[in-house]
Amino acid sequence: MDDKSLFYSSDELFTINEDTQEIESLLYSEDYLYYSRSERAPFVIFEEELRRLNNYLVFLLESSNQQKQEEIDSYSEIEWGNDFLGEGEVELGKSEIELSWLFNINHTLFPLGLTLILSFLESCLFDLSNWIDPESSRKVKRNKNESYLKILSQSLDTELVFSERLAKCRKLRNKFVHNQLEYNEIHEQDLRFAIDEVVKILFELEEAMIDCGRLEIG
Repeated sequence: MDDKSLFYSSDELFTINEDTQEIESLLYSEDYLYYSRSERAPFVIFEEELRRLNNYLVFLLESSNQQKQEEIDSYSEIEWGNDFLGEGEVELGKSEIELSWLFNINHTLFPLGLTLILSFLESCLFDLSNWIDPESSRKVKRNKNESYLKILSQSLDTELVFSERLAKCRKLRNKFVHNQLEYNEIHEQDLRFAIDEVVKILFELEEAMIDCGRLEIG
C-alpha cells in the first residue's frame, strides 16, 4: 500500500531485544494503524479514538473529492452555445470548480487534519504522563508533547523521541494557525507521516509500560 496516502499503515512495528538483537514482538497494522497489544485502558481507548479520527479524515477527503467531481460533471452537461455560454466559458467554469476544491482541500482540510492528529497525540501523552507522574505533568506549560515524552521516558526508563517528522508537522500546523501557510504547503503524505509517528509512539509507550510491569496484557 502507498505509504504517502491516507492513512493506512502497513509498516511492521517491532521491538528488539538489546542483548540478543532479536525481534521480540511485531505489530501488523494493515487495516487501521494501531492495535493495543494489552487490550487495556487507556491504550484500547487510544486505538478506538485513532480509528475514528482516521475514518473522519478519510470521509472528509473522499466527500470533498466526490463533491468536486459532481460539480464538474454537472457543469460538463451544459451545452455550450446555449445559455450564452461558449465552449471556452464551460471549460473555464470547470477549471474554476477544480481550483476552488483543491484550495479547500489543500488549505483547509489537510491543515485541519494535521491539527487534529497533533491534538490527539498531546491528549494521549497528557493522559499517560498525568497517570504516571501527575505532579510533573501539571507543571508542563510549553512544548507539551516533548515535555510529556520526557516525563514518560524518565518514568518508564526508556527513550521516547519527538521525531523530525512530527516537528515538521507541528511547524506546518503553527503556520496554519497564524495564517502564514502557503498554498499547497501541506500534502496528504504529511498527514500520513504524522499518523505513522503517532502509531509508533503509542506502540513504544505500551511496550515500555508492559515491560516495566505497569501494564498487564489482557
